[in-house]
Amino acid sequence: MKIVFDTNVLISALIFPGVSSEIFDFVLNNHEIWLSEWIIKEFSRKCRDKFKIPTDALGDTLKHLGERVNIAIPKGEKPEICRDPDDDNVLWVTRTVEAEILITGDQDLLVLKNFEDTQILSPREYKAGYMIR
Repeated sequence: MKIVFDTNVLISALIFPGVSSEIFDFVLNNHEIWLSEWIIKEFSRKCRDKFKIPTDALGDTLKHLGERVNIAIPKGEKPEICRDPDDDNVLWVTRTVEAEILITGDQDLLVLKNFEDTQILSPREYKAGYMIR
C-alpha cells in the first residue's frame, strides 16, 4: 500500500513520541511511504525554524529518512483545490504515486475525506482502522 505523510505528521512522528510515531513505524515496516522534495524541504524548514533542531541532528534524520522512504517527483498538473496552496503540493504527490492513503493532521485536507482515489485520514483514524492490534 502506498501512503503519503503530510509534513505535520512527519514532524510529529520523528520528533515526538505518540500516535504519529507509532503509525510511521508501522507503515515503514508494512507499506511504502512516499514523500516529495517539497515535503522534505518544508519538514527541514519547520524543524530548523520552529523546533530549533540542530543542523547536524537534522542532517542525520534526513539521511535516515532518505534511506527508508520513496521520493516522488510530481508529474502532470498540480491540483488547485485547497484554500492553502501548500496543501495542493501534498495532493499532487498522492496523485502522482496513486497513493491509497494520505495521513495528515491538517484540517483543510481532512475535510476533503478523499482526493481522487486517495483516502485522507488523521493519524488516529489510520491507527483505528488499519493497524493490527
